[in-house]
Amino acid sequence: MIKEKLRERLGVRTCDQRSSRSWIAEHYPSFSIEPGFAEEDALWSPDRWETIEEHTVRSTELLEDIFDGDYGDYIVLAAHSGAIMSLLAATG
Repeated sequence: MIKEKLRERLGVRTCDQRSSRSWIAEHYPSFSIEPGFAEEDALWSPDRWETIEEHTVRSTELLEDIFDGDYGDYIVLAAHSGAIMSLLAATG
């Protein structure tokens, strides 16, 4: 399942902007996309960096959603180092 909040720290680089929901669905049809995943990226801004603290809050919200959900016995999070560092900060 593709989760909106499992992302790198948001910044002014265009590579930090995610692809549209329909592009993701077209190119990765075997993956489900979480409910509420908007067509256009509502988190990214071309002129603002997300603080490390904000990224940690987002990662905490992601983990709370995962722990509260029913995703089965095994969960794998695939992410880059910035998101992994944020997840580690979120878990202390």
